[in-house]
Amino acid sequence: MDIKIGSRTFLESEVANKHKRVDLYKKMIELAPNEPTDQERQDEAITKLRYMQFRERKSSSATLGFRIEAAQLPGVPIQKNFKQIRTRLQVRRALRHFCGTDKVCKQLAKRLRHIRDSVEASSFFACHEIVGSSVLLIHDGGTNPTSNKEVKVGAWLIDFAKCHRIEGGGKLTHRRPWDLGNHEDGYLIGLDNLMELLEGNEEEEEGNDENNNNNEERINLKFNEEKEIINGK
Repeated sequence: MDIKIGSRTFLESEVANKHKRVDLYKKMIELAPNEPTDQERQDEAITKLRYMQFRERKSSSATLGFRIEAAQLPGVPIQKNFKQIRTRLQVRRALRHFCGTDKVCKQLAKRLRHIRDSVEASSFFACHEIVGSSVLLIHDGGTNPTSNKEVKVGAWLIDFAKCHRIEGGGKLTHRRPWDLGNHEDGYLIGLDNLMELLEGNEEEEEGNDENNNNNEERINLKFNEEKEIINGK
């Protein structure tokens, strides 16, 4: 399973990029026909920033700090139909389906905890923004909950093409909300929530979905404020 980590999935340089793209507009209306503004419908094009922030809000990136990009199980084609999975319960069910058993979920969570602790202690991560990176989760197919067979799992950080050192000697928390210029990416927010969902259970997530919906409302309000700032209003 490929999971994109971070609540911000675009580089800050994209804020100044006003080039509008037809292909991204088409991708947007495929996912959400009512999303474009009147001006965007007239232009039939949007900026990359607009599309990336739309994808963050439409998925779980904005609220959980990560989103599932793709997954593959034995004997079936690779699955990429995760674009509108965004609530905690939906994500938990997708993770559980991939893992098959609680044993696999908890072993992957243990591996991710080790990664999270290493990232927090790393001087490299403290001074680099990590955008567009993913966690690759793998297990050996131990889907039988009554089996005594040893289950092998793995988790690796991948895709660091958009990893950049921040200027001025500052340090990132990878947990603070992003504001233009602070370079925060929400990387650790994503790892924290991913571990929590792997370790949790479905009953807990049903109770958490109401809080998640409230978070989505706040995200939408913040997005509208940011759009006005970016557009110079």
